[in-house]
Amino acid sequence: MDKKGKVGGDDEEMIIMENNKRERDNVVISIEQMLMELPLINPQSFMYKVPKLHLKVNETVYTPQLISIGPFHHGQPQLMAAQQYKLRALKTYLSRVNMRDEEAMSLAKSWEEKARSCYGRPIHMNKHDFAKMILLDGCFILEFMNSIILHSCFGEVDEDWIDYLLLSGLMFDLKRDLTMLENQLPFFVLQQLFDLLPFPQNNNEKDPTIYFMECMEKLFTATTVQYEFPSSLISSSKHNVKHLVDLLRLFYEPSPETEEYKKFIGTQEIKFIHPPTITELCEAGVNIQRAEEANSFNGLYFQKWGFENSTFHNSLQL
Repeated sequence: MDKKGKVGGDDEEMIIMENNKRERDNVVISIEQMLMELPLINPQSFMYKVPKLHLKVNETVYTPQLISIGPFHHGQPQLMAAQQYKLRALKTYLSRVNMRDEEAMSLAKSWEEKARSCYGRPIHMNKHDFAKMILLDGCFILEFMNSIILHSCFGEVDEDWIDYLLLSGLMFDLKRDLTMLENQLPFFVLQQLFDLLPFPQNNNEKDPTIYFMECMEKLFTATTVQYEFPSSLISSSKHNVKHLVDLLRLFYEPSPETEEYKKFIGTQEIKFIHPPTITELCEAGVNIQRAEEANSFNGLYFQKWGFENSTFHNSLQL
């Protein structure tokens, strides 16, 4: 810098170099911070959001309409009307197990870390709110099952958690919401809550886990099919069920013990079917003609011995 305060060539070059170094350092710090904040990949996670590509086709198919279960749709305004029934279900459940709400929250907090790790994306809820959510949602599912399938076999309570006529009217819509992929709790949470209930005397010889899975299966299938869930399949899968949708998958999966299943697996071969080309169709004797009216390649019009699409008129010579 000269006496008049002007920056010389060497000084100007040094300032530019310092500025560039500072910018590089800031970029490095920014990247390091981003890497530190990057959530860990958890190989144990198994609950994910539905891809946006599927949502664009029909969002209603994948979105709960009455009640939110789990964190993905928690707190959405259009689903808050069901919150009062979750609270009533919690009150009824605590009455059945003779537990105070402080004890129930302490128990739910002990499950929080494991339950949070089951979701395939970061859940922006603190420990207390997350534990409260899984407790309320889990008690709602159990009381819903108890009202529909078990008919209060775990003991009577002073008051019903929901009007039965209202429950009957909403039953199918509630079942629909409870079987949505984005509307799930880890199955172990439901199992832990179920295990605290007084076990019915007429089922004291059954494994509680198997009994619970049978009850949940009946909740979602009793009105559609009359099929006995193979106990052997439940027993072999009881430690692997991830959520309610996974349980229904097991229900619809053929039993490996049947001869039909073994025969089917033994004869299965991977086959790829390639449709014939226009040349192959002509060589096979198909007479191809241009359609009179062509609007789309997707339109097909069948006649006695052929079909017509947007580009060609096809007749089969047999």
